[in-house]
Order: sequence, then structure tokens, then C-alpha cells
Amino acid sequence: MSELKKDNQQIYITKEAFRNMITHVLRFGHKSLAPSHEVLGFCLGKQDETGNIRIINAIPVSHGHDIQIGISQSYLDLIKKIEESYKEQHLEVIGWYISHPSNGLDWSEQDKKNHLYIQNNKKPKAFCIVFDHTLVKMVNNFGLKIYRLFDYKKGDINKYENIGFEIEEPKTLDYFKWIQKFVEDFHKKDPILIKEIEEVSETIPKDLQQIPISVEDESETDLESLDNIQNSSSEFLNNINSLIKEDIMNWMKDINHNTINGSNKLLKTLIEMKESVSLGMSRMKNWFNQEIGDLSSSFKESITNLVDKSIEDQKELTNSVNNKQQRLIEIIIEIINSQFKDNNDLLEKKYGEINENINKLKENQIINKEEFQKIKNILPDLRNDLDKSSDNIIKNFKDTIDKKNAEKRNQMKILDAEINKIEQIYLQMDQRLKELENGIISVRKI
Repeated sequence: MSELKKDNQQIYITKEAFRNMITHVLRFGHKSLAPSHEVLGFCLGKQDETGNIRIINAIPVSHGHDIQIGISQSYLDLIKKIEESYKEQHLEVIGWYISHPSNGLDWSEQDKKNHLYIQNNKKPKAFCIVFDHTLVKMVNNFGLKIYRLFDYKKGDINKYENIGFEIEEPKTLDYFKWIQKFVEDFHKKDPILIKEIEEVSETIPKDLQQIPISVEDESETDLESLDNIQNSSSEFLNNINSLIKEDIMNWMKDINHNTINGSNKLLKTLIEMKESVSLGMSRMKNWFNQEIGDLSSSFKESITNLVDKSIEDQKELTNSVNNKQQRLIEIIIEIINSQFKDNNDLLEKKYGEINENINKLKENQIINKEEFQKIKNILPDLRNDLDKSSDNIIKNFKDTIDKKNAEKRNQMKILDAEINKIEQIYLQMDQRLKELENGIISVRKI
């Protein structure tokens, strides 16, 4: 397996796309889930003329304990459905993402096999983003890596490249407000931070999540609406002021007069209410003190009875524990004595057997010593006999060898004489052949 790095390629991830992906990962990588679930989704985006890719949106698809088993035909059909829904926005599925909680950012064998369904002749630049949210807290690490097969046409999954990326930096306050809400929801027992395709009800496009509107666009739209409202309100107030100014002034005078009269009546009513409330509070205080006193007396009596009963129960429990403890000690002592007696009898029996074996060993040692002495006495005679036998064998063997050597030498002499005779005959034949050749030459000349 080898990893080929290409620094000249770059994938740009918008903040909305990154928000969707990390939210999907963290929803099912929540610490309350045991174990965390893996997730899978598709990335929508475009590729510019320089070959750089821009991820505009991310579509959450599914989750499970082992989501990487394989990409089925239903996923491929879903890709076509997504691309058809976003055709007017000129977006297509340019890659996919998967999470492996707490398993690191390595590209697994199954991931690469699944990637062959995504990266093909129609999508030669398709990529796979691997997430592990447990690594997000590390310095300069967003908990993700992006991979692409180097030679997808041959189906070679052993060579792949690690692609660089850049995440769009948020520049508005609304985005950080979303982060605050995200953190609050994430600490819930069952946070629903983002929905998958099957969870989304009637939306546009159908069965798919809409591309999040840029936060800057939302803010600008809100500001424009606010300006229009302010302008319309100012114009409306000016018209009212010019048309019914006198009626409003008369109406305000009547209101002031009635307000003064009403205020006097209200003040009088408030004084009466204060006196009534003061009297009621005094009566309430006396009743409350009486009830508290009765309740305290009853509670004190109940507590005293409960404590006395608890003390009696504690004494009975202590006596019972002491009796059981004493009985347990007696039983343990009996067991120990019984075990000690059995062990002692067994040891005495073993000791007797050992002594008997030692005596037998001593007797055998004496017998062996006598036998050894006999063998020792026999050894000199045996050594002499062996020496004599060896000398005789060596002498006989030497005589036999000498005799055989003499016979061989005589045979060699006879062979040498025969060879000399053969050489003489060969020389004579050679001489005869030369004479014959000379005679043949002479005959030819004639």
C-alpha cells in the first residue's frame, strides 16, 4: 500500500458544507451512544477550470454501527436522484464522506473498494473524506482527511493520494450564534442537529435537504427588509400626523383628564388593599406559626420514637451479630482442629514410609558397595586378558596383511612382465605396418 501526495491540487470546503458534515458526524458520534455510529453522506459542488474543487453542500444519507460494509445499488440510484434535484443549480455529486469514530483517519480497504463505485470515468476527480471527530481538538486538525485513488481505471486500490483542503472562514456573528446553539444541542441526550434524507419530510427538493443559504445573504436580506419597514413607517406616521392631528390633541386632553380621575380612585383602592393585605398577612402569620408549632411537636415526637426504635433494633442487631460471630469462631476452631489432626496423622504416616525407604536405600547401598568391590577386583584380570587378545588379533591381522601384500606384489610383477611382452609385440606390429605401408607405396609407383 502506498500514498502519493499531490500538493498542486486543492479542495475548497464552504462553511455551510463543513457545518453539515461535522454536524452529521457529531450527531451520531455523541458520547451518550455506546458505541458511536458511523455516518455516510454525499458532497455536492463544482470543479473550476484549474482543476480545483469547491464543495458547496453536503447531504447526510445514513448511519449505523458498521456503515462501510458496502455501497449498494440504492446509493447509486440516490446519487442520480440528488444530481437531478440540483441540476438547475449546476451542482453534482463530486465525492462522499464517511466517519470512523475513534479509529483514526486511515483510509480502510473497504472504503477504497466502495470508492470505486464513486470515482469512475464520469467522475475521475471524485474524492472521499474520512472523519474522526475525536481528533478535532488536536492542534491544526479538523478531524478529517481527503483521499482519491491514483489509478481507478485498473481498479488498483493500493495507490492513492492525500489531497489538500481549505475550509472557508466564517465572517459573520450569525455563524457563531449557530455554533453556540450547536454546542447546547450537542450536550443533550439525543441531539437532533441535522436530519438525514429519510428523516426529512416534504422539502424542496423532495427528500433532500436544501442547500443552506449563506449567512451573509440572510443578514443582507434582513437589513434590506428592515430599511423598507422603517421607510414605510415614517411615511405612514407623517400622513397620520397631517390628517388627524387636531382630533388626537383633543383625545389626548380627555385621556389626561380621565387618567387623573382614575389615578385618584386607583390610589384610594390601593390604600384599602394595603390595609386589607396587612390584616390578612398578620392573621396568616399567626396561623402559620401555630401550624408550624403543631407540626414541629408532632415531628419531634415521631423522630424521638423512630430514634428509640432504631436504637433498640441496633442493639438487637449487635447482639445477633455477636452471637453469630462467636458461633462462627467456634465452628472455624473445630474445622481447624479436625484438619490439623488429619494432617498430623497423614504426616506421621508419610514420615514412617520415608524412614522405611531410607533403610532400604542403606541396605541397597551396602549390597552395591560389595558388588562394586568385586567388579573392581575383576577389572585388572579383565584388562590383561583384553591386552593379550588385542595383541594376538593385531599380530594375526598384520601377518595376514603382509601375506596378502606379498601376493599382490608377485601378481604385479607378473603383470609387468606380461605388459612388457605386449609392448614388444606392439612395437613389432608397428614396424611391420610401416614396412607394409612402404611396400604399398612402392607398388603404387610401379
